[in-house]
Amino acid sequence: MVAIVRCFASTFKGKAKREFSTPNALRSDRKVSEILPVGIVLSSSWRLDGSLDEIKNQMFVSTSFASLIIDKTPDEDWWRKKKGEDELSPIALAKYGFPLRTRGSEIDYWLRENQQIWNIRNFVILDDCDSGLSERFPDHFVNIYRLLSQADIEKAYEILLKF
Repeated sequence: MVAIVRCFASTFKGKAKREFSTPNALRSDRKVSEILPVGIVLSSSWRLDGSLDEIKNQMFVSTSFASLIIDKTPDEDWWRKKKGEDELSPIALAKYGFPLRTRGSEIDYWLRENQQIWNIRNFVILDDCDSGLSERFPDHFVNIYRLLSQADIEKAYEILLKF
């Protein structure tokens, strides 16, 4: 099972602020990860700030969920071009019928490319900005308001157990 997360706390000196989650949410997050095989895939713009290893071991090193981070959604085409890499939109369009122009399409692409690799049977998307996610993934989206609350954790847990 996978949780796709857009980080919505600001950074401070390259590390995630401690306010990312409430203490109750962190306790619940540990409970979920002990019961279910959960991996976190980052879809925020923070994924552009470094390699997966740098994100886990520098940016989120002081969080309880760093070890659960397994991947990040693909970099946006403009960023890939800037780094001298090929754009993924033409590939996504040819394979799946959509370009990578939104967070939803990037998540959709990642899920399709990684479903068998990670044996994904279910997922939940946690994001503070809907931007079409609730339409594209109506049964898998939790809209977070500022910080992760106990109610958000419970809704995510219900989603992961449902399928």
